[in-house]
Amino acid sequence: VESKLGLPVLASLPIITERKIKYERIFEQNPQAVFSEGIRTARTGILLSSIDEPHHTLVITSSIPGEGKTTFATNLALAFAQTKRVVLVDGDMRRPSIGKLFGREPNSPGLSSLVAASTPASECIFKVDGSELHMVPSGPIPPNPLELMLSKRFEEALHKLREMFEMVIIDSPPVQLVSDSMVIARHCTGVVFVVKADDTPYQVARNAVKRLRQTQANIIGVAL
Repeated sequence: VESKLGLPVLASLPIITERKIKYERIFEQNPQAVFSEGIRTARTGILLSSIDEPHHTLVITSSIPGEGKTTFATNLALAFAQTKRVVLVDGDMRRPSIGKLFGREPNSPGLSSLVAASTPASECIFKVDGSELHMVPSGPIPPNPLELMLSKRFEEALHKLREMFEMVIIDSPPVQLVSDSMVIARHCTGVVFVVKADDTPYQVARNAVKRLRQTQANIIGVAL
């Protein structure tokens, strides 16, 4: 990763093979696992990367689907929620998953409702049962998600979340599929790039990193 992408590795996480485990809550349910230790390492790396001006808005993305970015995002958010007031946002309005993972009904109010101002913020933000973490699902899927994210209202919605929480963590779509994550990254203080080892060709990952850098995104490092 460091030689091919020119980025530091924040953490190396093991592939999870156990089927019965809830991937999105490993950090909480099995804090002694090697995976949970990797999440703690990533959390420390993120904190140390910006001591003077702490990151308050993080984007988690990857090159292509299936690299583990949502699993990483949910567990990282749970880790930060131990000491900070944190909200996890599902920024993938094309293939949303966070709402479903945490038991929300499809089309329940969320990010799209917050941006459209069709629902009060208090009805778009949910407390995750059994934890201190808050969550904003994607909300009803709009006809053109990119148009929504390019709007001034999207910027205002993020600003509102930043005022309410110490840290906003956004799970965004893969870079190679759509431009959404690059648009979101422009409004955020840092990006964590997730790569699946022995799976994603480095040329694909390198191209995704290049696209992010073109938007002046601040890529903190890689979770492998």
